[in-house]
Formats: sequence, C-alpha cells, structure tokens
Amino acid sequence: MRITEALSRFVASNTLAEAAGALPMGTFAAIDQDEHLFRRLTEHTRDLGGLTLERQREIAYHLTDSNPFAKRVIQLGRDFVVGDAGKWTIVAEDEKILDLLNTHWHDPFNRWPAKLESRVRELAMAGEQCYTAKTGPDGIVRLGYVDPGYIVAVKPDADNYEILDEVHLKKKAPGDPDRKLKVINYSMEQKRLVGASPDEEGKDKKYIGSCFFWKLNAPINATRGRSDLFALSDALDMLDRFHFNRMERAALINNFFWDVTVEGMGKEELEAFAKSQKPPRPGNVRFHNPQVKWEAVAPNLGGQDASAEGLMMQTPVLVGAGFPRHWLMGTGEDANRASAYEMSDPPMRMLNTRQLFVVGMIKQVFRYQIDEANGLGKLPGVKPDDLYNYGLEVPEIAKRDVVKLSGALESMGRTLVIGIGEFMSRETAIRQYAFVSSQLGYDIDAEEEIERIAAERDAYEEEAISGLVLPPAEEVEA
Repeated sequence: MRITEALSRFVASNTLAEAAGALPMGTFAAIDQDEHLFRRLTEHTRDLGGLTLERQREIAYHLTDSNPFAKRVIQLGRDFVVGDAGKWTIVAEDEKILDLLNTHWHDPFNRWPAKLESRVRELAMAGEQCYTAKTGPDGIVRLGYVDPGYIVAVKPDADNYEILDEVHLKKKAPGDPDRKLKVINYSMEQKRLVGASPDEEGKDKKYIGSCFFWKLNAPINATRGRSDLFALSDALDMLDRFHFNRMERAALINNFFWDVTVEGMGKEELEAFAKSQKPPRPGNVRFHNPQVKWEAVAPNLGGQDASAEGLMMQTPVLVGAGFPRHWLMGTGEDANRASAYEMSDPPMRMLNTRQLFVVGMIKQVFRYQIDEANGLGKLPGVKPDDLYNYGLEVPEIAKRDVVKLSGALESMGRTLVIGIGEFMSRETAIRQYAFVSSQLGYDIDAEEEIERIAAERDAYEEEAISGLVLPPAEEVEA
C-alpha cells in the first residue's frame, strides 16, 4: 500500500479523544510552529530540495569566482543585457511622474546606474532576487538587498501558485520570532501594488517589511529560482579540469634532467665525482674522458593531440549557455564574418528575453513608486490616465548591420514604387516600407503617414483648384 493511502486511511479512521478540547487527527499539521518549513506528502512542487537549492547557489558563486568559463558566461549575459547603464533612460508623459522616477533612479540608496550591472549579475548567479522596499516621508521608495542565502522559504498565495506572497528569512538567533517579508503584489481592492499594511508591519507584528521577489529559470509551480549555471556546473568544472591537466602535462613535458653515466667507478668514487660536478650552463664548455657520458633526458608521456577532446568537452557548455564558440571561447577559427553574423540571432533572442525580464522588474518597482507617492499626495494634479504612462528606454543589445539594411531599404523602395498601381495600393506600400525602416531602429507609424499624405494631397488639390480661372457660367452652358 502506498504511504499516502495508508496515512489517509489512518487519519480518516482515528481521532483524538475529545476530552480537554482535543482536536481531530486531521488538524495535527497545525500544531507545529515551524509548519511553514514543511509540505504535505501529497503536495506537488517543482522546487529543489533545501540542500540542493543551497548547494547549487553556492556552486554558482564559487564557479564564477574560480572558473574562467563560468565567469565568461555570467559576464557575457550581464554586458549584453546592461550595455551602457548610463543610457538607460526613463520616459513619461507627465513631468511630475518623470521627475519622481528620476529621483528614485538616482537616489543615493537606489543608485540604479551604478548598481544595475551588479544586480543583473547577481540575478544570473543566484537565479532570484529579493529587495526590501521602504517608503520615506518624501514619498521615495528605497530598496535594500536581501541575500538569497538568508531566505528560508517563499510561500505562494493559497489560491494562485503564480503569486508569491511571503518571504521567510532565517532567524537571527534561536528562539527569536519568525522574520517574514510581505511580497509586493497587485491588489484588486485597492487597484495598486501593495505590500504589508501599516498595522501588520513592524518588529513585533506579522511582517518586518515589504519586498520585491523575482525568480529565474524555474517552473511556474516553483517558488525559488535556479542559477544560470545550475545545468552547466558539471560541464564547466570538467572543462576547467581538462584544461588544467593539459597545461600541467605541458609543463612536465618541458622539464628534463641530466643523466650522467660513469664507467669504472665504485660507490665512493662516484659520490666524490658527483659532488665535484655541476649542471652545465648554456654556452659553457664541458670536458670529459670516454668513461663519462652526459645526456639530457626529457619525459616521454606519450600524449596525443587533445584538441578534438577539448572541442567535445566545450559542447555541453556552449549548448547550455546558448552562446556560439567564438563568443564564449574567444576563438574564431571556425567562423568568418558572414557565418558569425548568422550565428548571432539565437543568442540575441535569448539575451533580449533576459533584458525584457530585467526591464519588467524595474518597471514594477516604478509602478510601486508611483503608487506610494500618489498615496502620500506627492503627485497633485496628475491625471489618472498619466499615472502609469511611463517607460524605460534601454540600449540595443546588438548593433544592426546598417549597410546591409540600408541596401534592403533602397531595394524595397524601388520595388514599391514600381508596384504601386500595378499589384498593390499606396497604403500597402507605405506599411511595407515602414516595416523595413523599423529594422534600422527608426519606427514609422504607417497609419499616421497615410493620413498625413492624404491630407497633404487634399490641400494641394484645393490650392490647385482655387488657382484656376474658370469661364463664366453662360459660356459653359453655350
């Protein structure tokens, strides 16, 4: 019989004595104070075990510090996603919203331009990020970093596993009360992002504060994230050890020693002769009789060319990281300019997805900043429609091939001119041209262009008609 079935039958057929207000067996789970640290046998989750979760995170930090290939994986992602942090620009329709977000962005505690690289790097290494959020009297939300190693558990909403509700932290000392953070989520009742309410936030209350929590590389039915290096750790370690062993072997091969053969000497004579000899220096002259023979001996380890094995061992790292070899290994023997350009599309899409994730994190913080400031009356006169009309412009991950795209734009333009009136309308041609132009980074609103051209045509026709000298009406009738 399965253990879950046995336990179910046991609970169904046994109850505690009713004396002294005893509880039924089914309520045993509510007795332990550390209930939140356990889960039911029948509860399914995609979280890693506690030890596995802790170990994979510490291995990721260790590999990034000591393994050059792991460091390269993390740095490549960070550099492409962030680019030039000084070029991350906030845009907003309302000036008050723009000033508020810029104040938050450059606040001495937040310092987004200076901390953005390290935050993106930590996100990739740990697979999750937790930041406390505290609103000051001036309405500015200030963030504080929570190390993932201090997080004991993350509890989801009881009705929706996608919504993470609480972050449980380690106790500072045995016997201390539980330390919990309320995850900031959207409230349907208040129509805004909210964390812990004032009456449940404080040292001796339900929560010690509010926080943001994001996870990476995790299934929906999981509360904790996974490091980018989780699936790569074994391959990265093996590749590093392979290179170390080959370099150590190369160093041994370069070593040699002098083998001196002396004929006709006894043990005592040989020891005396050895004390009087020194290894010859380069360029020196050595004299000896036929009974003494000097020979330099180098080790013969019988090793073969291991380049094929090295390429084979790189494969799981390259596949798992999603980068081509000339990116991650810095070697371009198997790629030229054309092939390298074509191979860049899959990693660019992957990196663009990560950049959108980071932008989404920041925009969530921005929205909470606006909600907090608006709740404190710091945004008088701002229209409700303009409260959330903001954005974040970020540098492009890769530079476009302008020469190639310009040629395509020119060719497309000539084709459309020929096609107008033959097999397509002017409006369709404008839409196609706008699409190709957007690939160069310049977005054209095709519908606005169509309306503008129509308005200019109407104005031109009216002006042309008004300049005509028409004959008198009677002459027209005649």
